[in-house]
Amino acid sequence: MSLSKTDKQKALKRLLALRKAQDNFIDFVRLLHPDWTIPQFHLDLAATLDAFGKDELAHPETKAPVRNLMINMPPRHAKSTYCTELFPAWFMLRDPRRFIMTTSYNNDLARGFGQNVLANVKHPEAQKAFTDFSLNPKRQAPQEWATEQGGVYYGIGVGGTTVGRAANLLIIDDPIRSREEAESPTMRNKVWDFYVGSLSTRMQPEVSGLQPRQIVIQTRWHTDDLSGRITELDEWHEDEWMHLNIPARQEVPLTKRTARVSLPENHELHTKLGAFHKLEEDEKYVGPGTNYPDTTIHKALWPQRGFDLDWLAKRERLSPFEFHAQYQQTPYIRGGGIIKDSYWTYYEPEQTPENFASLIIGVDTAFTKSSRANYTVALVAGLSQQGDMYILQVDRGRWESPELKRRLVHLNNRWRGKGLRGFYIEAVTSGTMIIQELRRESGVNVLPYQPRGKGDKETRVHSILPFLEGGRVLLPSRANWLDTFVEECTAFPSAKYDDQVDALSMTIDILSRQHLQPFEDQIAAAGPLSLNTYGGSLNDQLGKAGRPQQKWAGFGMSAYDDDLKRQPRHKR
Repeated sequence: MSLSKTDKQKALKRLLALRKAQDNFIDFVRLLHPDWTIPQFHLDLAATLDAFGKDELAHPETKAPVRNLMINMPPRHAKSTYCTELFPAWFMLRDPRRFIMTTSYNNDLARGFGQNVLANVKHPEAQKAFTDFSLNPKRQAPQEWATEQGGVYYGIGVGGTTVGRAANLLIIDDPIRSREEAESPTMRNKVWDFYVGSLSTRMQPEVSGLQPRQIVIQTRWHTDDLSGRITELDEWHEDEWMHLNIPARQEVPLTKRTARVSLPENHELHTKLGAFHKLEEDEKYVGPGTNYPDTTIHKALWPQRGFDLDWLAKRERLSPFEFHAQYQQTPYIRGGGIIKDSYWTYYEPEQTPENFASLIIGVDTAFTKSSRANYTVALVAGLSQQGDMYILQVDRGRWESPELKRRLVHLNNRWRGKGLRGFYIEAVTSGTMIIQELRRESGVNVLPYQPRGKGDKETRVHSILPFLEGGRVLLPSRANWLDTFVEECTAFPSAKYDDQVDALSMTIDILSRQHLQPFEDQIAAAGPLSLNTYGGSLNDQLGKAGRPQQKWAGFGMSAYDDDLKRQPRHKR
């Protein structure tokens, strides 16, 4: 039976839709979801993913190929739907020999993503468009499914196993799940270590020879989250990444001449009707051809979904801090911001030097157990021969005098065999008393500390900032006290407590003034040098001259350490 003209047109339209879905990502989306009304920012996102999937994405300035894509978008704006569920399905359908690895903050979410991707490749419309694609019937678990052509999809939570698993496409979607995790240096370090040590090492070229690609999709939480750390990499500054930064409230320029009375009431150039008529004629209008040609107005990204300007304004009033981080993708440090989170450099505990040029304990005292009282803090720090200052231990608590003395004696016993010079305690009322009692009742070496000048706490912190900003003060990447310590320092001087900051400023001030063995003395201590010695490196022979033998010497390396490369911040 022959088809009518109308039926033929429908059949041709249907075949065209299937062919377009094979070639274009946005047409694949439309094929699976013909009832969707797609906003412009989703069309722009889909166009970027389309070029990325075809290995045709180029940097807008250098025109070099881009295989690393970072996408920052607000919550509930369908970033995962497009990037983590629909795109990997289309990517796998186009070449079922590929290996895809997706990771998120836990296994449950990773399993959910895998289940949705699997559902997309099984969709009847997808099966009709990609007739050469077939699933392996024996491997269809949501977190690990395979094709009969040899491709595999892996869904992994942060910290999960990646051993023996390859990735031609790596997708990382929201590795941080909450504000609590975002504020935790330990958790941020865990995510970073997993990315550097487990995920990025799984990437390999495709069977076809195309280079591997990765997408980092994240709602911003913190200046030091995964996206923040990636922007500090050399690869970022060398334009090997493309950044798609999409805020919920955008600044858009006016495209036509507009009366100031018509601007939103909260606009800085808005004028009420009565005042408008009193303005000079050339002051009444803004936009192109006026005295204010660059005037912009706010525009909501997805008002059709309910995220209009009024809703966004309420979110901002509720919490400006959360609004700017999660909705505008511009996180900032809450608090004083004197000690910025980016100033910290981390070392692995296993890389702690065996010996230090100086090791001291700075103590900030407060004698009471009241729940509202300040804390007593004892901070242990070591100065390496290269001038780096390692924070080794921080004890913090509310202790009365007898208990405090017992704790200080215990600290003395623990660190005395490792070169401890003594305890430094500020010679104020409470400090003077504990100094006298420890000298009289124990064998602890206690020294009074007198701050230089008469500055307040903020002045003292500013005096040690060059050491922090220069990467000379190192924190362990893992410690039970780390989160509380970094949070208090970051929030200073707006934090409720500042005892750890006081102990830090005291300790860094003392160590920064202590003597280091001169370079000439190190040469003399090494004995005769010979470039003919087995292992003939000058550095090898100098290594015996009082500095620890270690692969990584921190950020204060001597000028002669040519064979030790300075590690970028956050890279270990």
